[in-house]
Amino acid sequence: MPWLAVPYTDEARRSRLNRLYGIQDSEDDGESEAAKQLIQPIAEKIIAKYKAKEEEAPLLFFVAGEDDMTDSLRDYTNLPEAAPLLTILDMSARAKYVMDVEEITPAIVEAFVNDFLGEKLKPEPI
Repeated sequence: MPWLAVPYTDEARRSRLNRLYGIQDSEDDGESEAAKQLIQPIAEKIIAKYKAKEEEAPLLFFVAGEDDMTDSLRDYTNLPEAAPLLTILDMSARAKYVMDVEEITPAIVEAFVNDFLGEKLKPEPI
């Protein structure tokens, strides 16, 4: 992606930016935190793999909460309100890859991401 991002692990900087711009955590903070803890090792593994090859990681990871931004994103991409829901959005291709699951586990997330990277998933239009 062409824009800069603050690493998820840089909590001090994220906290200062949140205060500066009036960003508040969503009401489902416990669920969001659990989801972040689940996907963070997978995200770090993928980022490290591409960094070792001196390439930009092909994915950015995001845990959606219950807030206006998430609602807007769901509306724009025509995603259901269902949870848990794994989604990869390719905004430049106006495509989405969705996996509706009973429970999100590290193995399911890793398989979903690997299938995407291996071009094994069928895109749906946004």
